[in-house]
Amino acid sequence: SDWTAQLPAGEEAECIATGLGFVAVATSARLLRLFSAAGLQTALLSLDGPPVALAASGHRLSVVYHAGSGLSGEQRLWHKVGHASMQCVDALTYDAMERVMASDGLLPTGGSELVWFGFSEEGNLCAYCADGILRL
Repeated sequence: SDWTAQLPAGEEAECIATGLGFVAVATSARLLRLFSAAGLQTALLSLDGPPVALAASGHRLSVVYHAGSGLSGEQRLWHKVGHASMQCVDALTYDAMERVMASDGLLPTGGSELVWFGFSEEGNLCAYCADGILRL
């Protein structure tokens, strides 16, 4: 079905991802809003930093965000992976999400930039960086 959602004044959508039965929107207010496939907002979560990217596959959702200042010329990015569904709205809380630092090898390090972030057809989380490396 087609639907639209209004965000509060001053809040803008930064990233959007669709999964099985849900739509996730990360906003400029450092909020993660989850909507049902029918457009009903089902959850509102705070992000630990400004959003960079969202990816969804099935009921899985991952968010990349800035986690503070990095070294000169570098970004300090973290990502979290969780489970989201219409039936279990609170499954995507930070207690239930895995927080992974860039040291897991997925996110760029050494001054490279994140170009693309998403799930492969097999369901693996992937990141493509400006240094030309696809990380799985």
